[in-house]
Amino acid sequence: MSLELAAWASRNGIKTDTTYIDDGDESAGRCLRASRNIRKGEKVLFCPPKFIINNQFIISHTNIGKYLMQYPQELDPMQLMMAFLILEFDKGSKSEFQHFILSLPKSFSLPVVWNRRIGELLPSELTGKYTDFCDYVKDCCCKVKKIAAEYNMSITSDEIMWAFCCVNTRCFYVAEHLSPLLDCSRIKNNMVLIPYLDMCNHNPDVCTDYDVNVDGCDIFATSDIEKDAEICLNYGMHNNYVLLIEYGFVCGNNSNDCVNFTEDDLIAALKGFSDKLKTSKEFSKLCKKELFFVSEGQPSWALVTMLAALKTNDFEYFFEQYFGGYLEFPRQPKLVEKVRDWKTNYYQELLGRLNELALDGEKDRQHREILRSLLESRIDMLKSVGEG
Repeated sequence: MSLELAAWASRNGIKTDTTYIDDGDESAGRCLRASRNIRKGEKVLFCPPKFIINNQFIISHTNIGKYLMQYPQELDPMQLMMAFLILEFDKGSKSEFQHFILSLPKSFSLPVVWNRRIGELLPSELTGKYTDFCDYVKDCCCKVKKIAAEYNMSITSDEIMWAFCCVNTRCFYVAEHLSPLLDCSRIKNNMVLIPYLDMCNHNPDVCTDYDVNVDGCDIFATSDIEKDAEICLNYGMHNNYVLLIEYGFVCGNNSNDCVNFTEDDLIAALKGFSDKLKTSKEFSKLCKKELFFVSEGQPSWALVTMLAALKTNDFEYFFEQYFGGYLEFPRQPKLVEKVRDWKTNYYQELLGRLNELALDGEKDRQHREILRSLLESRIDMLKSVGEG
């Protein structure tokens, strides 16, 4: 498959002479590696504009454009890309993208595809996002089945989930014009799918960057790359919650990682102050913004000011003053420890329940290990809170 993809790319003007495809194993998936030493600033890959798949291309070059003329704003950018993959896959050898589409992964590790029993053990700070993802996939299923029926195609929920995972894990967001034919209420940036670039895995210590413009897409080295080293991109300054829910993996030694505390977490951990917290609009608002967290062994500013205000006789007033930096305040290490210990015990309870799950399938066991890694990394981060 890799040789066929490389031959297809070469025939169609995709510059790949500095790289080769490493098929890897099924769990790791394909990746790109340097076929020789590459110097900083050197072009690594080039994709011509005719193979940059975005909303303008799909609407102007496929029958989906005609569908949207009849049913404007029926699809959002994600659903448009999903419909494209499914319709092109159905064309088989008649699709000019056949080799690329056949190279896409067949399985994924996003929580939305997990066994529900594993998904139910995601920590509280991910529960809302997980539920939103599941609900959104159901909506995608209805929308994509409707367009498939328009072309007399019968597709399964598994095929739609495959398309969703391909788009969610392998597309890039770019600041380009979105067609008025699309529903942009949820996704406000153009999604782009670019052959070969889609195989670049995440690494915060990035070695490449890319530029998408009217002349195509250039991928260039931002540092020297040794022969056989993996060609990576930085997906963004994401914590492991985002990497897991969006891409299906967690990253060790992630400098952007943190432990988030939900509103329910803090009310449960600080039972003696629950009445103050339950009636505070400011507290609830900042919880929704995910401003209560621990990172690099330190509680966030919102968390330390909130805990300090709890010890006053007017929580709402002093929280506003402390949080805004208008008044100095005494630190409350005992309350920090209480919150830390409650959250640690919570993660340990989830780990215990995760260990007790009887799972038969290899995929289920792989997904359990991903969740275990996330939970254990939360516990490790909390251990350093209050040290020194």
